[in-house]
Order: sequence, then structure tokens, then C-alpha cells
Amino acid sequence: MNALTVREPWASLIANGVKQIETRHWYPPRHIVGQRIAIHASKRLSEGEIGWFLDTPAAYDALTEVMWCGGGSVATAFPATRGRVLATATLTDVLIFTHINVSKIIAEFGASIDELQFGDFSAGRYGWMLTDVQPLPEPIPAHGQQGLWEWQEPDELRGAA
Repeated sequence: MNALTVREPWASLIANGVKQIETRHWYPPRHIVGQRIAIHASKRLSEGEIGWFLDTPAAYDALTEVMWCGGGSVATAFPATRGRVLATATLTDVLIFTHINVSKIIAEFGASIDELQFGDFSAGRYGWMLTDVQPLPEPIPAHGQQGLWEWQEPDELRGAA
């Protein structure tokens, strides 16, 4: 199964069904549109990402329970998710954003207005529309990488999604 590594807190927002559109500067290979992909949380995290998270009420409210494990620093943020596959989702469609179509796309896709806070919707970027998100019962450790990469889905999950 193809996998996409996403930094936290966005990977958890996808896994929790809060973020439905993953924004990227590149279009995925056409053959994976319509296919299930794995959502992997990157091991890397920055102060800027934590700052964004703390300043974005829609994100913070959705994820407070998975964010901290003692302390309150970048080193301890999202301890149960970083470096793990969190969910699978169907990459239903990919759209290109223009200055005039972003709100229309979000409305037609049925995403919440909060979605605008969860990505870079600049003109010329792509929206990967994710549906049928299935969080894994437990996050599974995996070595991610940039771009799409191949994840060997465990046998016990193959029939469940």
C-alpha cells in the first residue's frame, strides 16, 4: 500500500477525521487516485508546528488527548503517534487551487470551515481529498520518507479496511 508521511499535528488531524484535505505542492501519481493510502506521522516536529497547534483552537480541541506525555516540549509532543502509521484513507480526488475556488471546493467536499486552517490553500497547490478514513486500532511503527512510499500493511489489517 502506498503511504504518505505527514507531520504532526496534521497526521493526527487526518486520522481523527478532522482534516479531510491534505494540501501538497505536487500531484500524486494518477494510478493512486481512488486507492487507499496509509497516513504516517513523521518523527520530526518543530517549535513552529507546536506553536501553530497551540494557537489553532480547532486543532487543539480535537487533539489535546494525544499531544502531550509529560513536560510540554517538542521532544514530548505526540509521543504515541510520531514515526507511526496512524490510519488509512481513500484518496478520492486531487484538485488544484485557484484564488477563487478554495471555498467552493471545501463546501462541495463537505469539509468544515476549520479545514482552511489545516493546510496551505494557495493558488497552484493541490488538495488531496481524503475519504473513508480508518484509524488503526494502534499506531504501527514505520520508517517514513518524503513523497509516497510503500508500506507493508500487516496481514491482520488487510481485510479490515
